Amino acid sequence: MAATQDRANDQAYTDGQRCAKKGLGITKSGNNDHTAHRRLFDRSFRAFCRGLNRDESFEAWTDGWNDELDRLAHLRAGVFPCGRPI
Repeated sequence: MAATQDRANDQAYTDGQRCAKKGLGITKSGNNDHTAHRRLFDRSFRAFCRGLNRDESFEAWTDGWNDELDRLAHLRAGVFPCGRPI
């Protein structure tokens, strides 16, 4: 069961990255829309995954979303995440 949860978390993390890359979950004013985050997660989380911890997977989704936004912000600033210029 732990392997199944890990796989679901990995899929949620990559889906969070993909949603952030597309700009989903961000309002026109540039703020985060946390209700949209839950809807986007529910859309991608499989209904047949009974017995899995949805909160843990949502946390992985949120981590992926935030990590991708950080990566994109660094690219826009023209630096690598370590601080070296591109």
